[in-house]
Formats: sequence, C-alpha cells, structure tokens
Amino acid sequence: MWIKWAARYGVNQAQALAGTRFERYSVLIQAAQAGLGVALVPRFLVRDNLVNGTLVEPPDVAIDVEEQGHYLCYQPERLESSSALRQLREWMLAEAGREGESAR
Repeated sequence: MWIKWAARYGVNQAQALAGTRFERYSVLIQAAQAGLGVALVPRFLVRDNLVNGTLVEPPDVAIDVEEQGHYLCYQPERLESSSALRQLREWMLAEAGREGESAR
C-alpha cells in the first residue's frame, strides 16, 4: 500500500518504506493513536476512531487497493454441512454490503 501511496503523492519510495512496520492492523492503529506516525488501514477498521476524533483522515488521501482483500476460504462441501460456516458467510456478506453502502 505504501508504494501506491508514494506513487500517488510523489514521495520517494525509499522514504515511504522507511520506519517502523507492524504486522497487525490493531497495533498499527494503536501506534497512530499514540502519535507515532501515520497508518494506511482499511477505513472500516477505524470508522469509530474517525467518528470520535481519536484519528483523523486527511481529505482526499484514500487510495484504492483493489488487488488486496480479505477472503473466506473453505471447501465447497463444508458450506452444505456446517450451519456455523453458512451463518458466518452470510454475516460477512451482509457486513460487506453495509460497508459498501456507507462508503458511497
């Protein structure tokens, strides 16, 4: 994501990749809240932070990361045999639909 961000805003890629890196979004969000730097994270993970003002999103800096995403992977026959998996899948699809609606 940082490479795309750097390209969009004319920042040297080496500078964009310098600094501390975190493997988990939750730690990255906490670091940004503590004032340690900026974070590139999916908006849905910080929606509440943006609403309550613990984080801010600069205007017009969102980047599209179409090739990235989160995927629910399972063997096809498991969907038929597991009501828990079916319910999880339905919930995830409903949440993804809500996120898409609120982004518009």
